[in-house]
Amino acid sequence: MSSNLFESSPDDMWRAYTAGLAGRLASLQRNQFIEIARTDTGAFRSLMEFRVLGSGRVRCSIGGQAFPIADVATIRQRRETLEAMGWRYLPRKWVYVHDVGRTALADLTALVARTLREICGIAQPSQLTTHDPFLPSDEPPVDVPNDAPQRPLTAVPDPESDDQPATTEIGIVPCCADGLLDLAHTVVSTDLQRDVVVEDGLIELPHIDFAPSRILVTDESLQLVFTTTLTHRLTDPALLGRFMIEHSAAWQDISFMVDHDHVYAQRVVDCAVFNPRIVSSALADWRHFLNDTGPTMVRQLNPGPPGSHDCTQNGLPVGLQTLLEMHLAEPLTPERIVHLTSGKVHRLNEYLAAAETTAADWKDSLTVTPDDQKSEVGSEVDAENQLYDTMFRLFDDMSGLLREAIGLASRSGD
Repeated sequence: MSSNLFESSPDDMWRAYTAGLAGRLASLQRNQFIEIARTDTGAFRSLMEFRVLGSGRVRCSIGGQAFPIADVATIRQRRETLEAMGWRYLPRKWVYVHDVGRTALADLTALVARTLREICGIAQPSQLTTHDPFLPSDEPPVDVPNDAPQRPLTAVPDPESDDQPATTEIGIVPCCADGLLDLAHTVVSTDLQRDVVVEDGLIELPHIDFAPSRILVTDESLQLVFTTTLTHRLTDPALLGRFMIEHSAAWQDISFMVDHDHVYAQRVVDCAVFNPRIVSSALADWRHFLNDTGPTMVRQLNPGPPGSHDCTQNGLPVGLQTLLEMHLAEPLTPERIVHLTSGKVHRLNEYLAAAETTAADWKDSLTVTPDDQKSEVGSEVDAENQLYDTMFRLFDDMSGLLREAIGLASRSGD
């Protein structure tokens, strides 16, 4: 029995936590976010994120890091449970969402607390931390302080000790390609500490490495294939032979594929029996390859002036794709764009034409929602519209930067 007669019960702590969270969400604005994570496991593991939709409703999203790795049957049962609780699954984003108006924030935070306790295994709010970068200075933080004494490190047995029995690792046999994709997505999200997007059956790795890359699943043999594009247009086939002689011996786990003048680097991982540790190790090795040797390989396979290796089968120039990826990682300025393109006005005009056309296409894809359907913001149409609006704004912003860059380059060339 606790010596503190006034010690709060878990239910009291959760009530206080949900009340504080609801109060904070009431002042959350567009383009702001609040993230709930757990750190009691020794690492930052994102569980939920809150944002404000264009309609003003508040959306809570549950990402892949919120759940422990499990077999396919458990994953399916978990999804049924979450949907019964009121969460909605977005297949294209691989997240669960729940949207409410400002008057129903108490209901949202009650659902959040129930989910954290029953699904995520959070016993009390003190196990959580809140990442709230937009918290006003006059508002208290949501976090509940953890006053429990820390356990001594010596209380944790050393797994390598001779006194401990050997640990036998048990793998999971995926039922199908989709089941393997789900398992791999959970591991990658947990390792990268980010919400990783799955698009058209591919795991799109975040742009945190030298080159963008993705993971696909083969249907027949249940393999994960890490892949990145080294060049979109191979102009010298003899160069590829010299390239493979130089790099194949050093990177024996990496294969190089050629398809329609594209050159790809790939790493294949056999997952007929899925083991999270093996996938984590392969991901670490792949990222080391991208950042250690990727820059040299890209330079070797892409000689010549900017634009000489633009994809012949893609209407979006590779140079513009690169500018967009850099802009997403860290906002570009017109001066930086002029420097990156060597001030070539004709090239900038080409990029501007492609960006304006693409922005118009994304804008035309937006679906106008009638006034009598405004309340159903959580529909699939709303999720699609958010994607289209985001892409439109990205290309529209880039168009503005390119116009300014063209003006700077034109004046400097006079």
